[in-house]
Amino acid sequence: MKNPIRARGRGLRVRRRIHLTLLPAPADTGIVFRRVDLPGRPRIPVCPGNLDPAESRLTLRSPAAGGNASVTGVEHLLSAFAGLGVDNVCIETDAPELPVMDGSAGPFVFLVQAAGITELAAARRFIRLRRRVEVALGRSWVRLEPYDGFKASVTLGPDHPGCEGQPQAVSIDFSTASFIKEISRARNLLGTAPAAPGAGAAACAAGRDDDAGSGMRRETAPGGEGPRYRDEFVKHKLLDAIGDLYLLGHPLMAAYSAYQAGHALNRRLLDTLQANPETWESVIFDGAAAVDLRRAGS
Repeated sequence: MKNPIRARGRGLRVRRRIHLTLLPAPADTGIVFRRVDLPGRPRIPVCPGNLDPAESRLTLRSPAAGGNASVTGVEHLLSAFAGLGVDNVCIETDAPELPVMDGSAGPFVFLVQAAGITELAAARRFIRLRRRVEVALGRSWVRLEPYDGFKASVTLGPDHPGCEGQPQAVSIDFSTASFIKEISRARNLLGTAPAAPGAGAAACAAGRDDDAGSGMRRETAPGGEGPRYRDEFVKHKLLDAIGDLYLLGHPLMAAYSAYQAGHALNRRLLDTLQANPETWESVIFDGAAAVDLRRAGS
């Protein structure tokens, strides 16, 4: 981030105006949330270990402050950071959730572009997959496979909520496609109210990972706007997945694919990845060669 920028909006659970500030951060800071409305302004770093598994929406909880500091609904902002290549930023908020904006990553992309992006005097780190990793639950599954770049495919069956009896699929290689044009404006045109706390865990226990109920119905989209993409619902699933994967804090070099999956299975995928460090490596690129930072002792 080059300059600070502020925004405000309403959340799905917090029925008041939420203030949000994006601040530049030095190299190796990572992505950090700060709850400025709480005593001590506790920090909540973005990492898989700070995820709250009991929440259906993507929720981070601080390991400090007795675990009482949390922020939910972060997936669209993280997706925007991933799509724009933002690695270091501090996000201040005065509520336990982020503004929902229009239900997509588009407003957050606008904020970052308006603030500007600058290169820092440090090599960018990547998480490069070395071996296939897969997690399944019933008919739902997600997997990562080695790939020189990042591509993603998401498929939803005809019985999935929001598909209206027709299967939906999207597959994008981001070396040739634009996140901003193809993905960032996709909304979850499904429900009108947030899922209850713990709904994601309950869905997993039942053998499903739908993450339903966190968007808006087509007929109630802001301004009466219709679908923005022909396959908007499945593209929003991909948008969410990109945000989920960016919990790693660094861009991922891998091929991601999913069937009937959402936040809960993506969380399990990240847990599996972290529990099996031999399946990935942390690298920087020194000229044309990749340097494995773990072997280099970094």
